[in-house]
Amino acid sequence: MVVYFSANPDLLDKIKYSDHVLEKFENGKILNDFSHSFPLKVDGWMSMGRMTVERGGDGFYYIHIYLGLEWANRVGTVEYILTFFGEMKHRMFNF
Repeated sequence: MVVYFSANPDLLDKIKYSDHVLEKFENGKILNDFSHSFPLKVDGWMSMGRMTVERGGDGFYYIHIYLGLEWANRVGTVEYILTFFGEMKHRMFNF
């Protein structure tokens, strides 16, 4: 099931990054992994993306946000997955 909705701006202002996301970000900078090491300031534009609610493989529902982006001469889509409590579980730039 995919449900389109408008996210509460307060939720997006209080994002907490999971350890997994932070680890991928730091390792991405070291390994030149553009998919995970794009600037954190991009996350401030999440509210401009297409938002859906989708069920994950674990059976729980998550907020998915898709944001078009051009960065480092690459054009693609940033994918975010967040819990309803504001924890970011996934952050990736697909180009």
